[in-house]
Amino acid sequence: MSRLLANEELKVCNLTKEKSILEKKLSLCIENYSTLEKTYNLRTYQFKVASKINLELKNENLQFRLDLDDNSQSKKKNEILKIEVSRINDNLEKYKHIAENQLKEMKEIKNKLKEKDEKISILMDENKKITSFMKETEGKLLKAYEDLKQISFISKTYKTS
Repeated sequence: MSRLLANEELKVCNLTKEKSILEKKLSLCIENYSTLEKTYNLRTYQFKVASKINLELKNENLQFRLDLDDNSQSKKKNEILKIEVSRINDNLEKYKHIAENQLKEMKEIKNKLKEKDEKISILMDENKKITSFMKETEGKLLKAYEDLKQISFISKTYKTS
């Protein structure tokens, strides 16, 4: 019976260690999620700024078309603006891809966190079951001990009588 109790204590110890490891992993996942969220927010802000600049450049381009009568000068400025708009659009596209990738990473981390939470919940349930079993076993051992004491007392009483 003590071997069974020792095995149960070893299982509880192992589960406790595993729970501690999972809690550390969960903590790291939360830190990674926070970092990714900050990066995503920064990229989103940069994307919005670039969009605003792009809109301003488009408006400037339209204004230049209205203001300039000289066709050749308009063409030169338009080409410069087209190049600038193209460059900004390229940057916007790059930021958009970065933001999408970071969003995917954040979703993956969120799923991993959910899995870790589920594992921790399962381990905690198992730990409760084992603890309950150990208490039940301890109660039975105490009852068996009391029964043995009574049997010993009764047998001593019969021997003396």
